[in-house]
Amino acid sequence: MVKRRIIYVVFVFCLQYAILSNLYSQAKVITDIKKWDYIETEHFKIFHYPEEKDILPIVSDICEETFNTTTRFYEYQPAKKISFFIYRNHNEFEQNNIVDVGEGTGGVTEAYKNRFLVFSDGSLKWLDNVIHHEFTHVIQFSVLYEESPVLKALRLARGIFIPLWMMEGAAEYNTGENDVTTREMIIRDMISDKSIFSLKNLSTFSHLEPHQITPAYKISEMAYHFLVDEYGSDKPQAILKVLRDKLDTTASFYDTLNITPALFMKKWEEWIYEEYEDKVKGFNEAGDYGVKLTADNGDNIPDFNTSPAVAPDGGSFVYITDDDGINKIAVMNLNNRKKKIIVKGNNSKIDTINNDKISFSPDGKLLVFTGKKTQQDYIYIYNLETKKIEELNIDLATIRSPNFAPDGKKIVFTGMQTVFNNIYEYNLTDNSLKKITDGDTNIGDPVYSPDGNKLAFFQENAEPIQNDIFILDLKTNQKTNLTNSRANETSPIFSPDGKKIIYTSDEGHGTPVNIYGLDIENREIKKYTNVLTGTFDPVFSSDGRNILFSYYRSFRRDIYMADISFFDGSISKIKTENYEAVTSTSVKKLTSPVFKYRFRPSLDILAPFLVYHSEFGLFLAAYWQASDVLGDHVVTNQIVYASASGELQYAVGYSFSKWRPQFVFSSSGENSEILTLDQEIIKEKQNIQELAVIYPLDKFNQIQTDISTKKYTANNRTLDELLASQRTNRYEVAYERNTITGKYLYARYGSDFLTLFRHAVKDMGGDVEYKEYVTRYEKYIPIFHESALVSANLFVTSEGADRRFFRLPLRGFPHLDKYYKFSRLIASSLEYRFPILTLYKAWPVSDFFLRSINLFLFTDTGYGFNSTSEFNKANIDEVKNSIGGGTRLYTFLAGYLVPLTLEYDKRTDTSGDLWVFSFGVSFQY
Repeated sequence: MVKRRIIYVVFVFCLQYAILSNLYSQAKVITDIKKWDYIETEHFKIFHYPEEKDILPIVSDICEETFNTTTRFYEYQPAKKISFFIYRNHNEFEQNNIVDVGEGTGGVTEAYKNRFLVFSDGSLKWLDNVIHHEFTHVIQFSVLYEESPVLKALRLARGIFIPLWMMEGAAEYNTGENDVTTREMIIRDMISDKSIFSLKNLSTFSHLEPHQITPAYKISEMAYHFLVDEYGSDKPQAILKVLRDKLDTTASFYDTLNITPALFMKKWEEWIYEEYEDKVKGFNEAGDYGVKLTADNGDNIPDFNTSPAVAPDGGSFVYITDDDGINKIAVMNLNNRKKKIIVKGNNSKIDTINNDKISFSPDGKLLVFTGKKTQQDYIYIYNLETKKIEELNIDLATIRSPNFAPDGKKIVFTGMQTVFNNIYEYNLTDNSLKKITDGDTNIGDPVYSPDGNKLAFFQENAEPIQNDIFILDLKTNQKTNLTNSRANETSPIFSPDGKKIIYTSDEGHGTPVNIYGLDIENREIKKYTNVLTGTFDPVFSSDGRNILFSYYRSFRRDIYMADISFFDGSISKIKTENYEAVTSTSVKKLTSPVFKYRFRPSLDILAPFLVYHSEFGLFLAAYWQASDVLGDHVVTNQIVYASASGELQYAVGYSFSKWRPQFVFSSSGENSEILTLDQEIIKEKQNIQELAVIYPLDKFNQIQTDISTKKYTANNRTLDELLASQRTNRYEVAYERNTITGKYLYARYGSDFLTLFRHAVKDMGGDVEYKEYVTRYEKYIPIFHESALVSANLFVTSEGADRRFFRLPLRGFPHLDKYYKFSRLIASSLEYRFPILTLYKAWPVSDFFLRSINLFLFTDTGYGFNSTSEFNKANIDEVKNSIGGGTRLYTFLAGYLVPLTLEYDKRTDTSGDLWVFSFGVSFQY
């Protein structure tokens, strides 16, 4: 038979939004169903839930101030009020149904409805920064993509090729000086290493290694500083408007600046090196003060090693490392420098270990740290002797910075009950919780004095927005500002004798973050370091002779140990700056009434395509999507129709995501024609209706149930004869645990276990009956620095009157129908993957980036059979095997990772071989 079909090339554009939006999304666990309200300001609808009411006046002011400054700068105002969503912490932010977000996302703007959403960590400075950043994207999307769903679809299809450095650089530029200290630290680091990213390599950020994303944002921001300084403050908006009219980067630069983008990039690179030539001079490195304790694990991919804590006996220290892509707690012996991982995430107790403080109990037997499980923060206590972990279930929205009391009976930490961080104390003896502070300013990093009578912590001032170091007397409840300067001071820690506090601070916007020491009695402050970039997380050794700290350099954070006597003998006294700081936000009243959220669906996007072909006639393709503003309800529809042949493809989908179980309904169909060798026309029809319910148990485990009905008919139109009519009604139950992770580009750790049961029944008009059992297991074992050994195993059995037959899923074996002859099979694969070349500046064509070239070797083995007796009589000759290898290119196309694989497969039982080219990385099953 020869099928007469249309190749729906144009329809790819309709589907790209539906495909790309779900291709890399991760399952989320919804643990708290919020009742949303909203208020209205002059230019915003601010969506929130009742617990956030106290922060609404602040948020309203920031939003309106952001609107005024940003719209004046771009000389453009959106026609409608902007929907803005505020979440009180990252756990709740991750549960939104508008856009999938990961651990490192602080805010996001969605182009369909031009909504933006952020989370609050309690800091006014953070909130101001992220709102300015995301609202700039709102302006960009409003200008570029219009507000018509049809125009938006067509423009988005082209707009994905606007370089990301242009979009993110503008957003960072409009945040002002909020994050200038981080920016300048990163720029000085890159300038001194001569490792400034080329803007031509920042059309997308997806190819960047871990801990290079933030530098990409800051480099992009500096491009806009150059643009404004060199060409004028009107140029960013002028470029944006040309992009709107032509959606062409080259035209936007040439029409606005009369130069090409390549020339602009060259001039910018010359400017930034010249601008910072003197700014990187006169500084020391961390190695000038002490010895480096952590190092690269050999893969040449940046790691963060942070939050050191020294054991009471002084023989070892613990810290947090992400050297394999996820946070773990490691212990290092200070004598032989040997490292051992003692606590990991991705397990039944802990989903993620927070990049946060760690503290030893006074006897050195326990560690306290924070992490999260199923979108809830916990304090965890790890017993170093029994290796067991205990979680403290404390009913607070956010928990950070735990610290043991000197008597080991209490833990102090910061927690958020509504929208503000305060200090809490947990009593381990009676499991009681005490609120130490009760304010509306951000507080962090609380730590006990050695006698347990005082607490040191940082507190954020409202004007100017920066942190000072405070001390609180727990007996008198008297709070004292120790630093009172315009610098940004954090991470206080008492010396073992209780006479000093060390902390980290800049000396004003954009200056390096250094370690300072403060004499509590006479308030004398000494600057201990003078580094190029930044020092973080300082802690004393138990005897007070050494300080351990984390240092940022070359995209990494490493831990150093320095002798305290060297600090005291080398740095002179630093004077404080006296001024009146506003340490609390003024009480403001909410001027807008609070409205209850009402369900109102609206069209997100409509992408129609109409083509005429002389052979196939009128060709129509369309995709549309509608949803409510919260994203709880989403309806999609796609259709392809060819008038001449009558061929039709359609799919309608509906998802409901408000609750923890996710409901997905879909209905799809296809009409097609087959022209036989006898010139007879066979008309085939297939319609499928399906309802799936996905219930995530936690971040790594989920259960899925599925009910579907499929109707298939075939008619001989030439002879007007019914050839087949069959309905398949079936249900399916599956369980999956997936902990596969990778530090960069490809998976190297974890496993994926899937087991499912599928049953087709003759009830309700069904025509077939069978039962199927499937079990699959993949395991990744890291070897050497960047390579991995991957083991995959599969077992399948089908039974019943209409049991189905399968082929052996081995590479090198044909896919022809005649090889689908086994109702039961066992298969396994062993594959060794290793990189041979990593490229940093390879851009063959625009928006296409080749990042890494890898090789792999494999062997596949399998055995198929149809009964137990057949299995018992099996011999080695019936076991099939193939071997082979190939190359895999990890490329990025328009920002998306696209692995290209070319492999050679060789069957060991015959002389047959096969060359295969494919997209992606997967096994045959």
